Amino acid sequence: MISNEHIEPEHAEAQFHAILERVLRAYHRDEGHGGAKWIGERILDGELAPVARAAFLEADDMPPDHEVLEVLDGKGMHLLGEGYHVIALAEPAKRFVVKYAKNGKGIPPLASAQEQPAQEEWAHDHGIQPDGSLHPTIWQHIRSLEVYGPLAVPNRIYLAESAYRLLNDDQRRALERFRSIGIVRSLGSGPRTLRIDYPDDFPNEKRALDGVEVSVLVIQPFVIPLEVAIEREVRAGNLDAARNLEARYTQFVHKLWRYGISHLRIPGHVNNHSGTM
Repeated sequence: MISNEHIEPEHAEAQFHAILERVLRAYHRDEGHGGAKWIGERILDGELAPVARAAFLEADDMPPDHEVLEVLDGKGMHLLGEGYHVIALAEPAKRFVVKYAKNGKGIPPLASAQEQPAQEEWAHDHGIQPDGSLHPTIWQHIRSLEVYGPLAVPNRIYLAESAYRLLNDDQRRALERFRSIGIVRSLGSGPRTLRIDYPDDFPNEKRALDGVEVSVLVIQPFVIPLEVAIEREVRAGNLDAARNLEARYTQFVHKLWRYGISHLRIPGHVNNHSGTM
């Protein structure tokens, strides 16, 4: 429906930019119109991909590919944690974090032994779904630059050629842009085996004693959790530095809100969704 309502010039430009941003975001996310599953001819890629590539490479200060691959084949990595969908590891020098999909569905880290998959399922990643698609959490990491823009932590996704051949045509087509941007890269011809140093309290039935064979993995910069950084500054007596960290986080949350992302809250403020502090 077309409105005849007059829009003042100063508001018209802002509205135009908002509409353009929404259209470009839908294009980047492959959001179909009228039930379409994917965009047939990506006529804007020639203009948009080089800009996105330049922005990504400027933000990505992780080691070059050959160093990353050498680390993956090297000494055991330390287990950082386990989420519903991924296992997170820290490389020995703590320059970056390695993540891989631990199962085809979400499994609580504290699930009982009866709810856990068979032990052999822990010996390989689950980045490729039975229907020939990438695990949703892998896609989430691939698209983070386009969702969060300059607020995103840079993610690289390394994909073995043997895994790429298992993808269906739609998934391969969707990956091409991210390959050209530099987000998706080659892990080599086949899977790699990650050696993991587990903490003493990690359940034996979830350990891959001979290593985890991975075909799809995510690489992220190693970062210190905000609460840990603030606690360090407070313990050291650097109260101004601690306040600065909190102020920077508040500014970050405000930027997220402007991007339409509202699931983070400012410490000490009421969460309107839950009613808790």
